[in-house]
Amino acid sequence: MKQISIEQIRQDFPLLNQKINGKPLIYFDNAATTQKPQIMIDSLVKFYTQQNSNTHSQHSLAEDISHQIDQIRIQILNFIQADSSEYSIIFTKNATEAINLVASSFGSILEKNERIILTQAEHHANLLPWQRLSKNNNLNLDFIKITADGLWDLSNLDTLLQKPTKFVCLNWVSNVLGVINPINKILEIASKNNIYSLIDGTQAIPHLEIDFRKFKPDFFVFSGHKIFGPTGIGVLVAKTSILRQMPAYQVGGEMVKQATLFDSLYQDGYQKFEAGTLNLAEIVGLSTSLEYFKNLLGKFDIFEYEQQLKNRLLENLNRISGIKILANHNNQIPLVSFYHNRVNDYDLSVFLDLKGVAVRSGRHCAEPLHNHFELNSTTRASLCLYNTFKEIDNFSNYLEEAINKLKN
Repeated sequence: MKQISIEQIRQDFPLLNQKINGKPLIYFDNAATTQKPQIMIDSLVKFYTQQNSNTHSQHSLAEDISHQIDQIRIQILNFIQADSSEYSIIFTKNATEAINLVASSFGSILEKNERIILTQAEHHANLLPWQRLSKNNNLNLDFIKITADGLWDLSNLDTLLQKPTKFVCLNWVSNVLGVINPINKILEIASKNNIYSLIDGTQAIPHLEIDFRKFKPDFFVFSGHKIFGPTGIGVLVAKTSILRQMPAYQVGGEMVKQATLFDSLYQDGYQKFEAGTLNLAEIVGLSTSLEYFKNLLGKFDIFEYEQQLKNRLLENLNRISGIKILANHNNQIPLVSFYHNRVNDYDLSVFLDLKGVAVRSGRHCAEPLHNHFELNSTTRASLCLYNTFKEIDNFSNYLEEAINKLKN
């Protein structure tokens, strides 16, 4: 399949071709945000210089952008291989807002003492909204536990998914562990028991094939900036039949059919959940990034290459004395969190930055997971399709140098 080289791919991302503190940039913080291809950057410039208009006005610019946004909804459904007769697209500013929308709107129709199932490894974005909802609406939270090696403990799954469980909200890939979780198994049981589902696909979207023909969650969320798109744009994929049952999340703008001084009639479907002007430029940018990614898949085996990157990274880390890795599995994206008992993670990341290496240290918005492992923080190296084996080797050498200097 390989019709394009990694060197050619890297040329598409202008930010990679720079030096930090006099060293070539090694960008290993892709779980926080990915870098942007020039073609996506150009699409933002084109929007503001040639297309800029709001939707729903009766002139050519407005009609063109209105039509384009409608086409982008179809494009996203095609990208995730979802049936347009079953699912709708709602644009938000990020995945966090998408989850809050579901918690606020769909959560409001859950009944007292019904149970929501999460995991111990959820990002705060898929934890805090449900915490607040459970307190305000007298709902119960329960959790799939995480084993010592970073996997889901499914030993009591049948018990967890018994009544009065009404909703499961799960990450497909943990932003700390990188493990690709067995969501199909959960969704299958949930569907048989009339339990609704939300899948946080934020870390999965740039690393896995998303195929709604193989699994059918009720809600699915992701952020554009995680898949080479701009910040400020998120996507909620939702079953249209469920949206019709849900109350509006925010109100105003074009989300009404009719408004009087004392009452309003809201739109049905996705329109009910898009109050005010959308982030139109960012939607166009997301469209371009998804098209770029899809085209690249036809020229380069991204998934196989990223597995090779992950294996190289794990092999190198395992050779460094004192490094402890939270998860080391075959079913893992190229994301590894680790720590050293004698070196502070923050100091480690600062030292690496001096060498031009961008990693992330801290709790990664997953404090309960770190508490589970009895850790204050970890260092996370997260890679993607434009990273190289040479970068991994240089990072590993810098890491070993940092540990030798800092542990004393």
